[in-house]
Amino acid sequence: MPLPFRTVIATTDFSEKSVFALRAAAKLAVTRATDLTIIHVVEDLSEGSAWLLLVETPAEIQADLERNAMEQLEAFYQKHVATFLPADRIHLRVRFGEAVDEILAVADETDAELIVTGSLGHGPVLSIFLGSTANQLVRQSTRPVLVVPETKTPPNFDTILAPVDPSELSRKSLAQATQLARASGGKVVAMNVLMAPGGVGDPAFPVYIGPDSLDKLRREREGWLDGLVAEMGYEDVVSDTTVLSGDVASGITMVADQVGADLIVMGSHGRRGLRRFLLGNTAERILRRVPCPVLIIQSPDDTASVGDLTMSAPEPA
Repeated sequence: MPLPFRTVIATTDFSEKSVFALRAAAKLAVTRATDLTIIHVVEDLSEGSAWLLLVETPAEIQADLERNAMEQLEAFYQKHVATFLPADRIHLRVRFGEAVDEILAVADETDAELIVTGSLGHGPVLSIFLGSTANQLVRQSTRPVLVVPETKTPPNFDTILAPVDPSELSRKSLAQATQLARASGGKVVAMNVLMAPGGVGDPAFPVYIGPDSLDKLRREREGWLDGLVAEMGYEDVVSDTTVLSGDVASGITMVADQVGADLIVMGSHGRRGLRRFLLGNTAERILRRVPCPVLIIQSPDDTASVGDLTMSAPEPA
């Protein structure tokens, strides 16, 4: 079965981090038997280059910059991904402006269903308050975004971890995970984190929920998760299901390490405003913790984040 992406686009700034993203995007394009668009964005002239305006017109400067950037892009492609795809399957784009705006514009122009980018920035201030290109793509894109960390080889996607909750978005992300696994001959591990309010298990907590009650809730959630897999017809590719309680991001990180996940596929609700700007969401926390690629499936829902689960288990499917 082909991958669920008609068009794959990848971003590069010619850095080493972007090499890993390019190779992952090329591998997806090979598996999908589709084309790959590689984008490089030239941002505004630096102050040190302003003197060029004295000897060339703005149009001449842009033409020179575009020519030089295209030469770099072609050389970068030839060096790092030419062996993955033939030349007629590669489309190179040089754009001018703000990186995120131009990447999203090209995604719209090509009707891309997947954007592949390098890993997130980790600066204590830049990452939190401004964000790298990857940070902003994850936050602003309405299309799936695959964030690829530095890896020695392109990911094989043999073991795909799919965190799910009772939302429709999770059904969508689980469907994407199983399609990817079927296309690559891999397997899916479906998981759910049962979030407990602070104080649960403490006899002093106003509503005491002891170990027996937690075990009962966990069993109910396990039954729901197994039922969801069966209902969606994924028993042939979902090799295991697991339910644990605690912090969502920590739980996903722990299971990813335990199963040796090659990829995590998860939903991310489109939280906006100051709360999102300052706190981020579960998906962004995962992106900073795990060493494997993470595919973020976006939702326009502005009210909740994946993993915002209550103690009550859903009705069995």
